[in-house]
Amino acid sequence: MINSGILDPDDNNIEIGGNWTNNVGDAGFMEGSGRVIFSGSQSQYCTTDENFNILELNKPSNTLDIYGPDVTCNSYDWSSGGIDVDSGGNFTALDLVDNGIFGEYYCKQGSVIALHQDNTSYIDLNGTIYIDSGTINVYGGSSSSYWSWDSDASITMNSGTLNFIDHGVNLYDNGYNLTDNISGGTIKTSGGFTGDRTDFNPTGGTIELYGSTDVNICHGLGSTFFNVNINKTVTSRSGDLTNERNTSPYVEVMERDGSIVRRDRANSVSLVGDCVITNDLTITAGELTLSGYELSVAHNCDVYGTLNMINAADVLNVGADYSDELTFNLGSTANLSNGIVHIYGWIFPYSGCSFTATTDNTIIFNGITGGGLSNYEPTATYGNIEIYKNANQRTFIDYFSTEPVVVNGTFTVHPDNEFDIQDETMIVHGNFSETSSSEIYLYLNYSRGTGAGDKSRIGTGNTEKNYREGSRDRGGSLEIDT
Repeated sequence: MINSGILDPDDNNIEIGGNWTNNVGDAGFMEGSGRVIFSGSQSQYCTTDENFNILELNKPSNTLDIYGPDVTCNSYDWSSGGIDVDSGGNFTALDLVDNGIFGEYYCKQGSVIALHQDNTSYIDLNGTIYIDSGTINVYGGSSSSYWSWDSDASITMNSGTLNFIDHGVNLYDNGYNLTDNISGGTIKTSGGFTGDRTDFNPTGGTIELYGSTDVNICHGLGSTFFNVNINKTVTSRSGDLTNERNTSPYVEVMERDGSIVRRDRANSVSLVGDCVITNDLTITAGELTLSGYELSVAHNCDVYGTLNMINAADVLNVGADYSDELTFNLGSTANLSNGIVHIYGWIFPYSGCSFTATTDNTIIFNGITGGGLSNYEPTATYGNIEIYKNANQRTFIDYFSTEPVVVNGTFTVHPDNEFDIQDETMIVHGNFSETSSSEIYLYLNYSRGTGAGDKSRIGTGNTEKNYREGSRDRGGSLEIDT
């Protein structure tokens, strides 16, 4: 405990088994070129703000606890034990001596941990990360953070943020165990999120890909993501857009094998393998391109940026029932020039979006009664449409649509399926196909609300007829001009 005067170890090391308290302030400790070694077997506390030269953790058990203060070290040298930051505290390591992220890091209740690595060393996860309403920022490193590379690893998050500022994440399977208990929070990367592990299955939280560099996303067979947010915008790491590093049309990065790869800055994310999202996908900004792979989104896909389906092998599956939505919002772009889209709920091209589906693209409606087509944008056009739900189930045109549904390709109603135009208008420029067991309704005068979040666009149960007297002329319109 430093209560007065100056502690100057004269560049020698200090080993401490208890707590560290400096009541004098910055002038009370001359860190010099030596190191402070925390080696107690019990929890040790750093109770005041402090700057260390080298902070070494060599604890046979328990953690160094930073509950409130701001602690910074020029280098952090881990041997054993962990860092526990709580109650708004901050721990900053300006360099990691170890070649990766080793040991235990606990970040809670508004606290921040900042880990900096030089550009010749790794930022692989080889230890334990626990985040509860805190933020861990990882800077630098030579390549993506491999989970894991050199030992078993664990990550637990129920809220908060894990942010890789300069690189991405690789779910790497080389025989080491990766334990993930992710029920909330956000994992952010300016790089991609890829890998071949088959055991990464978060039950909550969001993976957010940000920054301007073009990156990839995928996971191994058996792994899944919960929420994914594509948020690729032109940003400056330093905040200075005049910096050549930030405005260059490309960036060169070193891969793990030492090769140099050039990555364009086009704000794009590409699938490099099939991908399963067990909750929602949001394209906040930038582009997502399927690149010939299958993307399955269990619930909602909300697009503010651009969705590209330009490969005949592209497959997009959206939703599990009628309440799920594929939405193209104001300013978004639907570039559906190829591939197949399976929808179990609704598709909404809203006013101000650019929605173009060519005749090489097919949208298929599956599942149970409810959901279907809509249109709020005068320039929107569909390619091919197939109504292919379970037997005796019905697909609708959204009762609230403000524009005709225009289909430039074929429109097919499969056997034992029902299609209800309600009070809307559909124009088919290609072939219209149905069977003797399919049914088409042009006269429906009402919308039967579900009372279960379906916006009263259709009916799915035993609710009463909700007549809309005087709202518009009764009766739908189907125009086939082939």
